[in-house]
Amino acid sequence: MVVVVARTLYMATATQNLRKLTHSRETAPAAYRAWFEEQTDQFQRLELEFQDWLAAVGRSEILFETHVYENKDIQELDLRRHRGLLYALLESGERIACRFLEVGSALDRSAEAASFVTLVDQKLAQLLQVLFEWHGPLEGQQDIPDSFKAAMREASQNNLVEFP
Repeated sequence: MVVVVARTLYMATATQNLRKLTHSRETAPAAYRAWFEEQTDQFQRLELEFQDWLAAVGRSEILFETHVYENKDIQELDLRRHRGLLYALLESGERIACRFLEVGSALDRSAEAASFVTLVDQKLAQLLQVLFEWHGPLEGQQDIPDSFKAAMREASQNNLVEFP
């Protein structure tokens, strides 16, 4: 009986490990990664990384619409997550642009790399604009009336008028 239970547990564990190895979307088996890298050069892998980054930006924009831009009950946590995700997307984009410059130079494909860097920079400019509009200084907010900005400046300088 003990042997049967031990064997059953062993088989269940082996099956789970096999499923993890063959069905996981999170990680590919090491052999596959090695074969994939043999078939693709650094520039091709970087292009795939660029496409993945653009997809992540697109998914994030959908989340931003739901949790920030159209959220009638927005909380500080929503704004912090928004800002944090924008920072992460900006960092990833800058890293990809740097890698294109490095790899393009190393593989004598600088002109091709420059076109990708231009695309990255365009998306980075959009993300920076969103960051500035939502989290920048009050003076830079285009949707806030100038009269409110002036009132806030006066309040910060303690130029408040007492009403009777």
